[in-house]
Amino acid sequence: LFAATPSLRVRAARWHPLAEPMLCVLTSDDVLRLYDVAGNPSAPVAEFHLGHDAMVAADFGFGRPSGWERFAILVLFADGGVGALCPVCPRGAFVATAAVEQLRAAAAEGSSARAWLEAAFGGGDGGKDGASEVAVVAEASKAVVSWPAARLQAPLAVEPLWGDGGAACASEDGAARACSVVSGGHGGELCSVVATLDTAGL
Repeated sequence: LFAATPSLRVRAARWHPLAEPMLCVLTSDDVLRLYDVAGNPSAPVAEFHLGHDAMVAADFGFGRPSGWERFAILVLFADGGVGALCPVCPRGAFVATAAVEQLRAAAAEGSSARAWLEAAFGGGDGGKDGASEVAVVAEASKAVVSWPAARLQAPLAVEPLWGDGGAACASEDGAARACSVVSGGHGGELCSVVATLDTAGL
């Protein structure tokens, strides 16, 4: 990738919390790529284009381990805005069976949310570790990342925001009641941004 595009730069890189061999890399072309370092690290298994109305993606984090937020990637834009990419679930991700069943029960029959859960985790008995009651995405990785397509919600409502309005880095707070991001402005200001992910449409 970088040999073909020497001007490309890495803006942020983090391990996906649901699948440790999965490295998420945000580059200067506003594309978030997921790499399976245990499989074929030279080619991404998924790409998400984050360019949104001329907004520049500066950093990203992950939603808290609750509800659909566990499948959300929070995006911090350079102008201080926050977006959410959801649903994203890499192949090999581990999620508690009880959490999957809770989402399945809340999803309407025939809805895209129900179809996505069944594609990712099977009809209810899919890959399961009987001792730890953990469901694992072992198959259908193409369906998980391509249908239904992860949707970028941006900009999310944020409050409060202090400083110069710019943002350079992000850090998610998984213990907060809402998805939260703390960002640092280009001038050194500390901006506290709290964004609630809208999951009504999933």
